Amino acid sequence: MNNDDSLLIALPYIIFLFLLSCAKTVNPDSSGNSDFLFGSNTSLDIVTWNIEHFPKDDRTIGYVSDMIERMGADIIGLQEISDTESFLELIDSLGDGWTGFRSSDSGYGELSYLINTNEVDIMDEPYTILKSEEYYFANREPFVLDVSYKGTSYSIINVHFKCCGDGTIGTNESDEENRREKASQYLAGYISDNLSQKRLLVIGDFNDHINDAYNDNVFKVFIDFPDTYYFTDLQIANGSTHFWSYPSWPSHLDHILINSNLFSSSYVTETIKVESTLSGGWPEYDQYISDHRPVGIRILD
Repeated sequence: MNNDDSLLIALPYIIFLFLLSCAKTVNPDSSGNSDFLFGSNTSLDIVTWNIEHFPKDDRTIGYVSDMIERMGADIIGLQEISDTESFLELIDSLGDGWTGFRSSDSGYGELSYLINTNEVDIMDEPYTILKSEEYYFANREPFVLDVSYKGTSYSIINVHFKCCGDGTIGTNESDEENRREKASQYLAGYISDNLSQKRLLVIGDFNDHINDAYNDNVFKVFIDFPDTYYFTDLQIANGSTHFWSYPSWPSHLDHILINSNLFSSSYVTETIKVESTLSGGWPEYDQYISDHRPVGIRILD
């Protein structure tokens, strides 16, 4: 392969990075904020949060309930919710207006949603997709939620891709990167066939880096179409490890992908350092809550 061929292969990725760097973002409007860590009184605030093997401890529900109150989110897409009874207890602790959905009543770490119905309207009960391709999603089928906020509808897909691997996309179907690449491809196909007209966000623990070298980037199916998709947290991934969502590695694995129907929106994407609310900081957070930080997007228009 000569240098010109290499450039042609990498060109979609280069264009993708350039367009994302130009994506429309704004600084938080303090006039619309309360004392929340993240959310605003004048924005739609959506968070992805891998709460490791929830609940990790007898005290986890209390910790998480307090953090959600401080966070100020409207919708939280959760990963690794392992117990329905504890999940229902968490919902009850959040008070009037909060409801939740778990993708399956099992002992497995299921995808789930928490929704503040004082702020958003649920259009339909969430549903799973791509059941026949569950192997590629590590038996965690994407979980779809349709909501309305101030008369504008949004579709959200919550995902939790297969973990681990060696950083290289292999040809064997048991290869972790191969499975994540296939999951991305199946997801992109479903979106194209069913949700391309929606204001769409894909949120979750993608278990891989969006800024990997092109040839081993499992998200090429999104990167190759910069007119259709943006990862709004690319600046976080390319920035300081201080703001990455998975400090234990460290790495940045939790992402927010939007489609072109949201490109004209003003938004802010942040890693929410909820451990800052604890006297014990990260060690306390990691012991009782999770090894991932939440990542959120505030949509202001």
